[in-house]
Amino acid sequence: MIDLRLWRILLLATPIALLVAMFSLEEVPRPLESSLPPDAFEGSAAVALAADMAELAPEPRPGSEDDQALAEAVLARFKQIPAIEVSEQRFEGSYDGEDVDLRNLIAKLPGTSERQVAVLAGRDVIEGSGAASTVAANAVMLEIAAGFAGSTHEKTLVFVSTDGASIGALGASRFAADYTDAGLLDAVIVLSQPAADDPTPPLVVPWSAGTGSTSARLVQTSGRMVSSEMDLPYGNEGPLAELSRLAIPSALGEQGPLIDEGLDAVRLSSSGELPPAARDDTTEALNTDTVSRMGRAALSLMLAVDSAREPAEHGPDTYIGLAGNLMPGWTLALLALALLLAPVGVGFAGLAAAAGSPVQAARAVGWVVLRAVPFLLAFLVVTAGALVGLVPSPEFPFPPSSESIGTGGAAVVGAAAVLLLVTVFLLRPLLAPPPALARLAPPACIAVASVCALGVWLVNPYMALLVGLGLQLWVLAASPVVPGRLAAAGVVALGTVPVLAAVAAVAGRFDAGPGVVWDLLLMLTGGQLPDRLALLGCLLAGVALAIVAARGEPADPSQQLDLSEMVARGRLLERRRSGRPEAQEPPDPQPEPKPDPSPQDQPERDPRMWSKPPGSSSRPSSASTDTASWPSTGATTRPIWVRP
Repeated sequence: MIDLRLWRILLLATPIALLVAMFSLEEVPRPLESSLPPDAFEGSAAVALAADMAELAPEPRPGSEDDQALAEAVLARFKQIPAIEVSEQRFEGSYDGEDVDLRNLIAKLPGTSERQVAVLAGRDVIEGSGAASTVAANAVMLEIAAGFAGSTHEKTLVFVSTDGASIGALGASRFAADYTDAGLLDAVIVLSQPAADDPTPPLVVPWSAGTGSTSARLVQTSGRMVSSEMDLPYGNEGPLAELSRLAIPSALGEQGPLIDEGLDAVRLSSSGELPPAARDDTTEALNTDTVSRMGRAALSLMLAVDSAREPAEHGPDTYIGLAGNLMPGWTLALLALALLLAPVGVGFAGLAAAAGSPVQAARAVGWVVLRAVPFLLAFLVVTAGALVGLVPSPEFPFPPSSESIGTGGAAVVGAAAVLLLVTVFLLRPLLAPPPALARLAPPACIAVASVCALGVWLVNPYMALLVGLGLQLWVLAASPVVPGRLAAAGVVALGTVPVLAAVAAVAGRFDAGPGVVWDLLLMLTGGQLPDRLALLGCLLAGVALAIVAARGEPADPSQQLDLSEMVARGRLLERRRSGRPEAQEPPDPQPEPKPDPSPQDQPERDPRMWSKPPGSSSRPSSASTDTASWPSTGATTRPIWVRP
């Protein structure tokens, strides 16, 4: 029983929340200005240094000998800068199934203020030589550091060469977690892929690996500096794309974990968010003009942050851009909660109205949850495979093109799929509910779906906003306004479009197409996507099947077999198989005829019905009695005696 009138009333909370969001918009902070021109940077010197280091370490895989050789070359260049302070962070990681030793190199140029600005560049790559990406980034960073030697600057400048950048940004995560002065950092500028022959937006990558946002002023300043130097738009995305990034946090690059740890960071890249292909990451691919432009943009950004007396204005902790303003994340969470209010009210009100008792309501809820069992079992199989190591669990962010589920992972996924199909065959989740639950099933579906959506809101309110949009269509699918099971299935499918659109956005960013399913699976096993979110997704998938099943016609109670009839039919089949004669059931006993009433029990004759006085044996005349009115039963009929 779905009350659409109540649903329409509760939906009024959504425009109210939207109105609150509109009045909560904040202005975009103005970008910082650089006090000095970035003429000190020499792009040709950085290209020559990158070529030398690439020749020294042609394959800097994480923890390899080439990686260590490249680290020693960077360390030697750091030590050549006067008044610089050098330190290391040593840690362990896992690459290609083996434990490797990694280290970060940190160089500091003290300033007159305790506030700090950091420049960070990763050293290692999984494929190719890294000449135009990580090696070039370290060369640009070293040239910027050398340009500050002997010059005056307000803030302490920190230069970091990280290890494990290509295996989950391990070095950046370790720097954010262990750096003692992390609270003094006003900005972290991540250099990445600064030598592309054909620069491609986004040139500024400000997105987090979590649900937080970096400083809005830092993003605006970075975009202005990079666009000015590169003569290209820096790649600002629209509100829907930014919402999808919050719903499925999947930012690539070392800025991701830094922002997630609470630091204001941006990544400057000349070839977009994805790492370049191995064929485009060679010494021959080094473009001096691009290196010069990217180096000047990074130096301008450092000078602008250094000249600011106060830390750059952050803006809301989480936000998306909307019509030239910033919409705070808490307004998005409020909007999601307002959208969920209508399904919650309709589901529980309908369940309470249709259920005769709490036990009957619990039975209806159990019928709905039972439809999620196939998906839950498949999820448990994949989780078990990840725990025993059959399914890979890479650290995120990982290069999408370099990770696969492998043979063991494919076997586990295949086993999960088989188990799902077998369970579906046994449970028949699309069968209509029993007649006793026919009226209870639709509101029970919406009640369970709304509880799951509230759980999603607690984990990720931005994903809950997408789920809440689709849940409105599920309310209609469960109501009689949508005719038939096929139409209900179509409306349920339409309700999944917002979430599928977010998945499609991830596929576009990863350049993965349908293969994004495997990337999402690895993000799940690696811990980037919470297990709680996956469990709630399994329950919602079961609710989708339950809504379609609830719109089917319940079976006729007269056609259902009770237990005694099933036992009787079983015995009959057993006799036929064994060749024994069928037992003849005794005929039903005939009721004994009632004896005629005794004379003393007979009522006195009414003299008005007879032509002769009492005691006479003759029948009444035809004038007094109509014999044709008595039914013909084959027995002698008796008159009715009435006591006078």
